[in-house]
Amino acid sequence: MKAVAVRMHTKDQAKGGEKEPDKLPVNVREPTVEGYLQFLVDSKLVFQMLETIFRNTGLERSKALNKDLKWFSEQGHKIPEPSAPGTAYASYLEGLSEKDTQAFICHFYNVYFAHFSGGRMIGTKIAEKLLNKKELEFYKWEGTLSQLLQDVRTKLNQVASSWSREEKNHCLEETEKSFTYSMDLRQYLVTTPRTSCSPSSTPRQSATMAPAAATSLHRLVSPRVPLSFSAAGRNSNGMSMSVGGARRVPGISVLHFRWSRMVAAVASTEMPPAARGEESEKTFVEEMRAVAMRMHTKDQAREGEKEADKYSVNLAREPTVEGYVQFLVDSKLVFQTLEAIVDRAVVPWYADFRNTGLERSEALKKDLKWFSEQGHTIPEPSAPGITYASYLEELSEKDTQAFICHFYNVYFAQSAGGRMIGTKIAEKILNKKELEFYKWEGTLSQLLQDVRTKLNQVASSWSREEKNHCLAETEKSFTYSMDRLRQVFT
Repeated sequence: MKAVAVRMHTKDQAKGGEKEPDKLPVNVREPTVEGYLQFLVDSKLVFQMLETIFRNTGLERSKALNKDLKWFSEQGHKIPEPSAPGTAYASYLEGLSEKDTQAFICHFYNVYFAHFSGGRMIGTKIAEKLLNKKELEFYKWEGTLSQLLQDVRTKLNQVASSWSREEKNHCLEETEKSFTYSMDLRQYLVTTPRTSCSPSSTPRQSATMAPAAATSLHRLVSPRVPLSFSAAGRNSNGMSMSVGGARRVPGISVLHFRWSRMVAAVASTEMPPAARGEESEKTFVEEMRAVAMRMHTKDQAREGEKEADKYSVNLAREPTVEGYVQFLVDSKLVFQTLEAIVDRAVVPWYADFRNTGLERSEALKKDLKWFSEQGHTIPEPSAPGITYASYLEELSEKDTQAFICHFYNVYFAQSAGGRMIGTKIAEKILNKKELEFYKWEGTLSQLLQDVRTKLNQVASSWSREEKNHCLAETEKSFTYSMDRLRQVFT
């Protein structure tokens, strides 16, 4: 991986560089504080996303960036929201983490290892020009950095130790896209941003580089077995990794892997060979996610296929407090209905979805009380909310598969795009107040993973026809959601 990454540089930047200076450039101009802040904000978003997957490596950067951004704010600088490049990259990483393990590992490696090397050099130069040589927390690590990096290298080699040659090559071929995204983030370091590369653009294939570059990936592991790591104990390095009932080994504590095709490298010798080599089909939740992504436009998601004028809400319009309160009231009715259905459990296994931690009705009660205290009138549920709640009640008794489609899309959309929209609305009309609707007790990624697991268990007994029937309900789910959201912007 290092060899391929080095080739992405120019000869002036690295001894093994092969790129022409005009490929993937960040223009050599004077940096600005505003541009640097945008880079730091976008970097924080990317590192936060990566840290929902990998933890306790010692390389984590999001908390350090929080401190730096607080310092800039105290100096009187306005902290911007994440820009398109940062949002696009974080979204792309999220998608990869669930469906393309090898490509995700490529980005993980390049983001962290580029930051400790070239990233530090760039940070030093910018500090000299803009910050009176102040050293930001972003460029400081607790512990011996060389040892932290070596621990990560060891663990990456273990994770990759059962990949086929083809899978290794696939990982390496993602390097150019990783560099493209990184350059897009760094464009704000200079006065005039360059044109952002499209997230959907396909990088030039580099398969010819792969054999030489992958010599460090000396052991391979099948990425087809579900992985669950936890920090159960500690070794002399202060880190440990446990995998199921496998023995503990030195390394990095890695939590909450949300894809189902990764494997516990350190347990490879303790798994049955058939389990290590056997490929599993895409999980049903992955199928639901894929269909849901296609309901978006291409501007909203890389996999989007819908036309913007038919399926999207015009977010360019100014939201209104009255419309937002109506949306929250209708959302409360929908979430109350879902919670009542699983509590009542007309279908016995509905009870498995009680107390998931994703419930939203109590949070919405608090938010509506707050709006009332600010002097706003709280309306009754409107037609979109009442109609949807009634439809969910009917489905729950007559069409289990269709109901599960709505259950999945309502909760998972709220945790993803719903949060982003809520943040934008709060900026425009609520003085950035964060509503309880967008807060969860516990680790959201783990709550979502627990629900994914339960959904997959339920669907495991369905026929292919029943699964297809569930997936076919996705468009109707989106239609009902858009009807509610549209009220905010009318």
